[in-house]
Amino acid sequence: MKTTFFQLSGLLLASVFVFGASTSFAQNNGNGNGNSNTFPNNGNVGVGTSSPNAKLHVNGKMKVDSTMTVSDTLFVESTAQVSESFRVEGATEMQDVIIYGTTWMKGLQSINENDFGVLVSKDDGTVMRATPGELFPVPNQPVGFCDLQGNPYSTNPYWVSQPNRLYTACPDVFVGIGTETPRVKLDNLGTTYSRDLALSTNPLTMGGTRLKIEGYDLQDNTNLVSISNTSNDILNLTNQGTLNLSGNMVLNSDQPSPLVISNSSGKILQLNNDGLLRARSVKLDVDVWPDYVFEDNYELLSLEEIKAFIEQNGHLPDVPSAKVVEEEGIDVGEMNKILLQKLEELTLLVIEQDEKIKKLEETISK
Repeated sequence: MKTTFFQLSGLLLASVFVFGASTSFAQNNGNGNGNSNTFPNNGNVGVGTSSPNAKLHVNGKMKVDSTMTVSDTLFVESTAQVSESFRVEGATEMQDVIIYGTTWMKGLQSINENDFGVLVSKDDGTVMRATPGELFPVPNQPVGFCDLQGNPYSTNPYWVSQPNRLYTACPDVFVGIGTETPRVKLDNLGTTYSRDLALSTNPLTMGGTRLKIEGYDLQDNTNLVSISNTSNDILNLTNQGTLNLSGNMVLNSDQPSPLVISNSSGKILQLNNDGLLRARSVKLDVDVWPDYVFEDNYELLSLEEIKAFIEQNGHLPDVPSAKVVEEEGIDVGEMNKILLQKLEELTLLVIEQDEKIKKLEETISK
């Protein structure tokens, strides 16, 4: 079958109309010069793909030699690599950002100042929560940090935040809680709660102990614990185990023996809650012992005088009455001295009676 010129012309014209139905492309700058490339509002443009799913879908690398402006949102599904400069002039929200190299920040701001805070240290060593304006008060003046070995980059310490820990290796850092002027490494002007507390220069194994103090590096008789008031020390416990107490010690306990002192041989003193004191031996220091009874100038009462005193008072001379003992108790050392005095007086009276009996026996034998 022959194909005429008119038939071929109609076929080409129909092809042009079919192409124009799917894509319309024009060059126009609005003034007739034709130096602007535009596409219609409907439909997508694909480069390297026959099924574009966005206004511009590029399947492969895209290179922009000059400037690319994103008026609304830039979304990167996988990886974005910037060889040189990357500048964001508007608001930017990022999560889980890893930066390799040096990052410079200028004019750092937050939409909501209460939602932004950085833990930093001031020049005097105090730790504070800083807002962006406080963190970068002067342009191009970075916050002072120091490295993990304590070598300062500037005057402020560098705080390392890791899972379950926040620390700094910088020297002379004072942390204040409830105070802007901490006086020591950790100064807390409030209540502190701690389940376990270990005081040592070395790690300690608590083993269920709630408070453990190690003072192996201290000189002998150095206080491990010292409690004082405004005038003097109340209690001191040395690293040799010596307890110095300047006040009264009160034991309130329902235990059978609230106070027990022992050594490697066993118990050496025990105080029961009923007032019974048990000890292996007790040594009392007294100033005067009643040997003066045997001196020639000692006035020894006669049996008649003792009898009259007992009939009148109901107890021996120089011995406290039952009423006094019940109300005031007795001094063990003083009471032993009185009992020995009475024993010595009784011995002298027995000797005296023995002499009288011998004289009577001599008289009777004559």
